[in-house]
Amino acid sequence: MTTSVAIAIATRGRPKMFRDCLQSLARMQLPADTALTFLLVENDKTLTIAPLAEELASLMGDAHRVEALLEPEAGIPFARNKALDRAQDLNCDWLIYIDDDEEVDADWLVALMRGAAQQQFDLAAGPVEQLAPDGTLSKSEQAVFDYFIAEGQRRRKIRESRLHSGQADRNDIATNNWIGRLSAFRSANLRFDEGMRYTGGSDTDLSRRAKAAGLKIGWVPDAIVREVIPQSRLTYRYVYDRSRSQTLAKYHIRYRKQGRHPVVKPLLDAFVKALVGSVRLLIGLTGNTRMRIKAMRTLGVAMGWTQGALGAKSQLYRKIQGG
Repeated sequence: MTTSVAIAIATRGRPKMFRDCLQSLARMQLPADTALTFLLVENDKTLTIAPLAEELASLMGDAHRVEALLEPEAGIPFARNKALDRAQDLNCDWLIYIDDDEEVDADWLVALMRGAAQQQFDLAAGPVEQLAPDGTLSKSEQAVFDYFIAEGQRRRKIRESRLHSGQADRNDIATNNWIGRLSAFRSANLRFDEGMRYTGGSDTDLSRRAKAAGLKIGWVPDAIVREVIPQSRLTYRYVYDRSRSQTLAKYHIRYRKQGRHPVVKPLLDAFVKALVGSVRLLIGLTGNTRMRIKAMRTLGVAMGWTQGALGAKSQLYRKIQGG
């Protein structure tokens, strides 16, 4: 029996990264008895990726389908839902998401589908390994890159520990390496929250709703994708802005979606984080670069809780980074 799988990638304004991503997909190993549909969603006003879709189609051959879709409504959850709706229209068994700035390992798809099927997951994710951009990094850029790598390794160990202890459903599932069983999505009526247009976190929100609906959540540690971190992200400012925006998204998921708008508790949390961040910053200013980076992250969290309590929303993904 043939398994029908849709692989979705949303993109906007990053043609080089997107082409590299598609070329890596064309080189991957294919599972037996699997029919692939590639759903390439351009989240912009006009469709410019048709030539890249044709290029991928020529590399994949007639056995697999490639579609270039336009989603003119700006925002990541709109693009994600475009692919989700199309995959359901095509009666696909599975939907897979990766980001347009990633490249997949040769055995990625085989490992991801095998892991999801063997463990009977309804929603699962695999690791993303981060790579440095080309060229020489400054001392501060290298420090931020090293921090990202260390944090990624720490989170990966936590996820794998939860997997081995039977607690994989505690992991939030991000669409940077994501597989979902569409029959389970239909039963639970799951879609991405389009109210989270630029905030980020709509994938985290969906995975938490999936868990609440009884779907089996999991982790596939050997299904690896890789991404190059743009040099523009290797700054203290980006660390601060990202943690602030992620905290704003957390405020939205935890409170606003339940019709609540607390002020006192988030401001108390912000106060504690601000104190911790200030101490870390003082230590960092003595020459401890890693502590300075951690201070930026902690102060960003403090500002996120403060802005959430005051009614702000994250705009992290309004600006395009990379090329």
